[in-house]
Amino acid sequence: MTKPYESLSLRRPSALHRVRNNVESGRRLLLAMILAFAWCSSHVMALSLAPGPTVSVGVYGPWDNSYYPMFGANPRNNPYRLDAVVDVPGGYLLKGDLYFGLILPGGGRILTLGTDGGSLSLKEGLVPIAQGLDLAHKSTIKVSTILGKEVDVSFTGAEPQGMYLIFAVLMIAGTTPDLNNSNGWMDINIKPLVFKP
Repeated sequence: MTKPYESLSLRRPSALHRVRNNVESGRRLLLAMILAFAWCSSHVMALSLAPGPTVSVGVYGPWDNSYYPMFGANPRNNPYRLDAVVDVPGGYLLKGDLYFGLILPGGGRILTLGTDGGSLSLKEGLVPIAQGLDLAHKSTIKVSTILGKEVDVSFTGAEPQGMYLIFAVLMIAGTTPDLNNSNGWMDINIKPLVFKP
């Protein structure tokens, strides 16, 4: 039996197949991350009576000389601004490490934002953007403030098409995010950005 979306595949069968596979891979990876966090959050929260810090990710696109929340991207509307914010209510005895990056379409590659000699770069794998964050005092921590500049990303049209997952993960200092071991996870937030040239 023909499925409704297969009628579209006559024009660009390989592109439709890639997008459908990217969406499915992204969904599976997102589900795995959410399940890992849901399991570990009760363990981490038991370390403190205070409410835990929360992480939020922002993906913004240009519009009339301002930036607005976006879920779609194309090379005609560059640059796109990415940011992550950690709201710390205070009262936590632990310190935290913050990871900020993206998962490429298909879910096969994870890149995290880092600095090399003062310039921003994407690094393969998981590298913290900030280490030893103070969680004992009430504060708001922004990636752009840590870096001293905005994180702007431009698409040329040569990048892989599909759903990019922009993520921020707050970990107990000294631990690394691992889907097979959720110890140390404090909070996570993910935003999709679908790129279509």
